[in-house]
Amino acid sequence: MPNDMSFLPEDYLVSRAARRTNLIMLTLFVVVILVVGGVWLATDRQRRDALAEREAMAMRFEEAAKRLEQLDELRAQKAAMERKAEVAGVLVERLQRSVILAELINNMPATMSWLTFQLDTKTLRRAQPPSTALQRAQQQQRNAAEVSNTSARPPETESNITLIGVAPTDVQVAEFISALSGHEAFVDVSLQYSEQSRMNDAVLRKFEVEMKLAPDVSVQDLDPARVPRKLKLDPMAETIQIDESGQLIVPEPSVANVPTDTGE
Repeated sequence: MPNDMSFLPEDYLVSRAARRTNLIMLTLFVVVILVVGGVWLATDRQRRDALAEREAMAMRFEEAAKRLEQLDELRAQKAAMERKAEVAGVLVERLQRSVILAELINNMPATMSWLTFQLDTKTLRRAQPPSTALQRAQQQQRNAAEVSNTSARPPETESNITLIGVAPTDVQVAEFISALSGHEAFVDVSLQYSEQSRMNDAVLRKFEVEMKLAPDVSVQDLDPARVPRKLKLDPMAETIQIDESGQLIVPEPSVANVPTDTGE
């Protein structure tokens, strides 16, 4: 007897097989829908996380841009303050005339005297005139930029000193030039001439010295020379007293000027 024999109607068997197939298909459909839904949810969550991260990054970029703008403003303010300081430095003398005279006097021998002293300050013009058409066009562009730019740098200045004096011998003149050459406030010290001259029945050496003030030296940078001098005469006076050995005669104070002990 065949094993696959069934007493159930054939229509029932076909219907049951169809239901089983439909159930399997429905189950597979539900599984596919669940998988697709899960993938969509995961993708949507990743998309939202990416959008949130992008917004946060955009905010960070905006904050960084604001900080960069503030930094640019601070740099511009610093540059403006530096330019104002440069202008003030040009307008205000770094070394006062009294300080210059004091340093020159304290570094000269006691037997030396001055006849003239001249200090000239001029503006430097280092730009060479253009020689070609291209250079002239570039110069015109630079001039236009300087005119439109109100923050142009101030012009550089140079101070020249010319000093004429007398001394007993050339030794004192050499000592004076050597002291000025090693001084931080003076540069390009040079002797123009040294010749024999007669003053007040004394044979002296008349000389001329030229020098320049150091452009970057101020009063705060100087270590002033403190030379004890017992001069009773003005070194700029018309008369001087020098003995035969070339030493300056320092007059003794008069008796009237000497304080007396009254015994009180």
